[in-house]
Amino acid sequence: MRGGSVYRRFVGVGTALIAASSFVVAFFGWQVTSGYVEARYHEHFRVLADYAASRAELGLVLNDPAMLQALAEELLALEAVREVVITDGGGRRMARAWREIPGRARSVTAPVWSPTLDRSNPALENGSGLESGRVTLVYAVQGLEALLRSLVVRFTLAGVLVALASVGLYGLLARGIVSPLRDLVEAARQVSAGRLDVRVRPKGLKETDVLAETFNEMVTALEQREQDLRRLNARMARRDALAEVGRFSMMVAHEIKNPLAIIRGSLDQLKREGPGGASAPVLWGFMEEELTRINRLVEDFLLFSKPAHASPVRTDMNRWLAQVLEKIRLMAEDAEKALHVRVAEDPCWCACDPELMERAVGHLVRNALDAVDGHGAVRVAAAARGHAWVLTVEDDGPGVPPEHRERVFEPFFTTKAKGSGLGLAMVQRIVEVHGGTVRLESAQGGGARFVVSIPRRE
Repeated sequence: MRGGSVYRRFVGVGTALIAASSFVVAFFGWQVTSGYVEARYHEHFRVLADYAASRAELGLVLNDPAMLQALAEELLALEAVREVVITDGGGRRMARAWREIPGRARSVTAPVWSPTLDRSNPALENGSGLESGRVTLVYAVQGLEALLRSLVVRFTLAGVLVALASVGLYGLLARGIVSPLRDLVEAARQVSAGRLDVRVRPKGLKETDVLAETFNEMVTALEQREQDLRRLNARMARRDALAEVGRFSMMVAHEIKNPLAIIRGSLDQLKREGPGGASAPVLWGFMEEELTRINRLVEDFLLFSKPAHASPVRTDMNRWLAQVLEKIRLMAEDAEKALHVRVAEDPCWCACDPELMERAVGHLVRNALDAVDGHGAVRVAAAARGHAWVLTVEDDGPGVPPEHRERVFEPFFTTKAKGSGLGLAMVQRIVEVHGGTVRLESAQGGGARFVVSIPRRE
């Protein structure tokens, strides 16, 4: 019964107890009744034998066998009487009547007493007279056995009916007790699934009603706490959003302030020297460089502030990557010598947004080139591995300090003097939009290795 429900335990134990009680009651009832019936049955034939003895007295006194034989045949006509034997005082058989009745039989003997007028006879001391003969009745017990068998059947049926009725009533009682518990279990499941509007209705039992009321109070308290938590989370979200906006504003102001200061200084110098001054070409170059930097910062901020939505198309990633790296090699001055590419020639098809992924790969490769700063190599490799296309970008730079590894993908986190801290955050966002992952590992030479995995779509 271990692990069973409360209802099954109630019904199981109750059924066993009721069945055992019904069996015991039926058994003892049968015993008492059968004993009484059997005693009355035998008593009937004992009384019949005494009656026959009283009637046989005259025939024995007259020594009339014909009268005694008529009495014997009269008795034989009664039900269950198999044999009647009448003997005199000396044991001589005076009459006998017999018939065949199958089955077991029992006998009963009654003495025939004859009164005497001789007061001096010692036999009169007990006041019962002289024994002048005996009447023996042999009767069959087949009827008694049939009656006892019918009693067994009746008591068995009665016990079964009583047990079934008791089990039914007990089952209804157990259901009435267990039903509120089932309601509580179902309500608890719904609450665990997130529904806090569930309530349990009382069913009329004092104990289960108290339990239901306590449960309802608990759910009400949980609902109130959840509402409080939602309001608190909303306030915290607004506060975090305002803090993020403030941080974003500070970053934008800081990143734009320095280029604007350089542009303003260059303009002031041009005003003093005039457009044809000796330092004019250099100053124009400074302003163009800083304007390019501001434009790139603004583009990064705008791209990060917008949710990344991919428009994937079926793309051979190896071939696409070779084209992207060729563009980077042409655009970056130090990429020709530092960049080492090893891309598999076999096609590897993925669902990819080429424009978004080009930005992600561009950030990874440019960061690696900045890390080596012309004094090391950047190794880019790509191939199909299992069910994914895997890209690795590894450099021989100083690497990422252990205390910064957990934060490299956070927005606005950077260790560069000039940088927005959005590059790796955008890389992670773009890769995740494609259903992939990006992680940072340590390179063998002490540098950094970024591993990008994009699921394949054949």
